[in-house]
Amino acid sequence: MKLLDLSPEEHAFFTGDRAAGRRQTDWGDAVGQRLAALLGARLQRAVSFTTLHAEPAAEPKSMTPQWQIDSLLTTCWITRRLGGQGASGQALFVPRVLSALLDQALAETWLDALSAAPLDILLVWQLRIDGREARLGVQLPAQSSDFVQWVEEVVRRG
Repeated sequence: MKLLDLSPEEHAFFTGDRAAGRRQTDWGDAVGQRLAALLGARLQRAVSFTTLHAEPAAEPKSMTPQWQIDSLLTTCWITRRLGGQGASGQALFVPRVLSALLDQALAETWLDALSAAPLDILLVWQLRIDGREARLGVQLPAQSSDFVQWVEEVVRRG
């Protein structure tokens, strides 16, 4: 059996030359795209993300990323995971599974960026689920050593 030649994209992936792909989107967009794909698959709904801004993080600083999860996302998550169709009401807590999924996506995207992602920033996305809009944000830690340790823990648990 004869194998086909690798495409230029496949060759670039295997040789580690992914810089051209990274130039097309910034790190916030890459995280948003991964989150949209994961949430869409888990919710079985179309989920779109738009990066609103990436700005220097405000006080207080944390040693781990801090998520700011909109109640619409939480309500939709709980409703869909329990087999419901339309999200209504307001969730009073964020399920641990949702937080773990967001952590995993952030850690994997940071590893894919070859550690070139900026730290000490606040990323905020506008997302659309079933025609409704919500916001999702994450404040990244200032110290790369703290973030690397967190990434290693998340990947190990993963």
